[in-house]
Amino acid sequence: IGQQLFWMWFILTLAGLPPLVETIRGHVERIRNEPFIEGAKILGGSGFYLLRRHFFPHLLPHLPVFLSVEMAQVLWLLGQLGIFHVFLGGTFVAFDFSTGGNTYRSMTDDWAGLIGFNRKYILSAPWILLGPAFAFFFAILSFTILAEGLKRRMDRRIMRYDYE
Repeated sequence: IGQQLFWMWFILTLAGLPPLVETIRGHVERIRNEPFIEGAKILGGSGFYLLRRHFFPHLLPHLPVFLSVEMAQVLWLLGQLGIFHVFLGGTFVAFDFSTGGNTYRSMTDDWAGLIGFNRKYILSAPWILLGPAFAFFFAILSFTILAEGLKRRMDRRIMRYDYE
């Protein structure tokens, strides 16, 4: 399970990295156009100096917002993968004699595994899916609300110190 879990985390990281990198790139471009960056360059600041003294202090307060948005996106991705029987902790495949087909079950019994395992009951007993589906919904909603609250608080703090 260890090596399989590593590759699954690696793939999830690769899938979640481009939006995060694009967001950080947008912030860096915005900071790069500020006059104090040009002044630091003129005074002979190296790239590492600019990164350490100017870019990192401006990006650091935004990291909790980035993290909470990423968590919501990764949860959404895990839910989608669970529907297609791709589970984070591994998949146990067994032959089901009652249906004559394979049964896919998550080895870790997470929410995505419960949704994927019980999706065959969506027409006959849809209430079985309500528990894990609502748990996913509320977890994603919580991370989204957390990100929005952190963003608003940060905007208030930035506006308080904006003297222009």
